[in-house]
Parts: sequence; structure tokens; C-alpha cells
Amino acid sequence: MSRRFTKREIALKAADREHLLLEFPEDYKSVDNKIKLKCLVCQHNWETTLRSYLNSKNGCSSCKAKIISSVQTGKKVSEATRSLIGEKASQRRGSLLGVTGERHPAWKGGYGRDKIQQSNKDFEWKNAVKKRCHYMCIVTGKRENLECHHLDGWNLFSSKRYDPSNGVCLDKKIHKMFHDANRYGNNTERQFAAFLFNGFQLDWERIKIDLQQGNHQPSPPKSSLFQALDEAQDPL
Repeated sequence: MSRRFTKREIALKAADREHLLLEFPEDYKSVDNKIKLKCLVCQHNWETTLRSYLNSKNGCSSCKAKIISSVQTGKKVSEATRSLIGEKASQRRGSLLGVTGERHPAWKGGYGRDKIQQSNKDFEWKNAVKKRCHYMCIVTGKRENLECHHLDGWNLFSSKRYDPSNGVCLDKKIHKMFHDANRYGNNTERQFAAFLFNGFQLDWERIKIDLQQGNHQPSPPKSSLFQALDEAQDPL
């Protein structure tokens, strides 16, 4: 439907369908422009796009509703058919509010984690991790723009998801730097240890012992990576 239609063509099309063309846009540009019509059968007036009208079998929604009603009136439906209709209807996305996890028909065996509306467990875990790390980044010692990082990934180690010892407090930039290098998901504590050593010359095992004893005091490492991070002007 790339070609332009004339008002006369649409009026003739409407007449064939027992419709009357009431309004046709003077500044007609495309088939997405609106037109107004009147059905001479049921006297129904309506507005639609030229595209919808040309693609429809008849175009009058009032007549269509009456035809459907007359066809369905008194029609007997078996219990098996009713059951199938109900099952299919329950699987429509609009009917699935509150249905989550394995009960959802789109479930693929993955894991769900809502990072926008976080649960009470998430908040409790974050607060415990921050307290354990003395409310500072374990690398830089900064107390602002902090995020909590799972050492052993949330998706791989379900038993450790809310274990405070499986988390550390990191500057937001450093947290992003880790995931940029190791991606999101399937992360491990071993990855984190290598990240600290290769990027900042820090011994994770030493830091972990200090955290367990409650006496870790971060000292900004003198590495080119840290200096570049510290000199960055734009927040990530």
C-alpha cells in the first residue's frame, strides 16, 4: 500500500461495502491518516485509519460484533473445548500478573532477581556486608558510591546468596570494572582474587583474614590502574 489513494477511490470502496465516506483528510499523506465513515446498514459512525479500513473484510465494528454474536448465540461447546480455551486464556501475558517462577508458562529454568524492587533479604544482606567492611570500599577506603559485590555469583551459588561473608563493599567504579572484565553472572571468588592482584597488587586472602578479624584498613594501592581510576572525572 505504498501508492497514494484518492478520495474518489475510497468513496467507491466504501459504497461497495454499504458505507458512506464522511471525512477524508485534505492533507492526506499516508495510509495512517484517519478517515470517518458511516455504515448504511446499522447507522454506526466510526473513525479509523485508511490502512485498517483497506485491510479489513468489512470495516464496521458494529456489524462485525452482531455477526459474531449471532454465530455464537446458542452454540454448544464441549467441556473439553471449554477447558482448552480456559487453559490458553490463562497463559496470555495479560492474565499472568503475580504468576512467577515455575508457575509461569514462559519459565525456562533460569533464576529471577529483581534489582529494582529488591526484597527485604537483599537489603539485610547489603547492610550486613557494609557493616562487615566498615562501610568503606575494601580497595580504596572510600565511603561514598558504594556497592555490594557477591564473591561467588548469585546465580551459581544459591546457598550463599544472603551470606554476608560472600560479599564485599566496593567503590561503584571498581565494581563496574570487575564486571566489565568478567561479565555479569557465573562469577567466582577466584576471579575476584585475580582481579585484585592483577589490577591493584592486593592479596585477597590477606584482606579476607583481616575482614574476618574485623581489622581491615584499606590503603589505596599505588598502581597505574588505580591512578587512572582515581583521576577519572566522569562518574560511571
